[in-house]
Amino acid sequence: MQTQYVITLGAHSSSPTAKASWKLGKFDDVDYQKIIKILRLRGFPGNTILKGSGLWHGREEDCVQIIILANDYTKVRACANQLRGTFKQHAIMLTIAGVGEFIS
Repeated sequence: MQTQYVITLGAHSSSPTAKASWKLGKFDDVDYQKIIKILRLRGFPGNTILKGSGLWHGREEDCVQIIILANDYTKVRACANQLRGTFKQHAIMLTIAGVGEFIS
């Protein structure tokens, strides 16, 4: 069994000079590829990326929830922090959601 973590990342940037899709609270294909690249580099055996929409301080924005099964909180937190920095976010949410396992 492994711990299930959920990273929630919104598209609205905290930077007033953000370019492209961030100004509109939207993720584009380039943004999704950046997320996938970061997850691959972190070496998690598997993850799920759910696309959605949400609100941040009353503003609608695209968001993603990334579900990861892992035993290393420090590694997951480092991934969340890298996503936060890459997308110039003031904060993102990291939730410990329970336990899970890959059934094969």
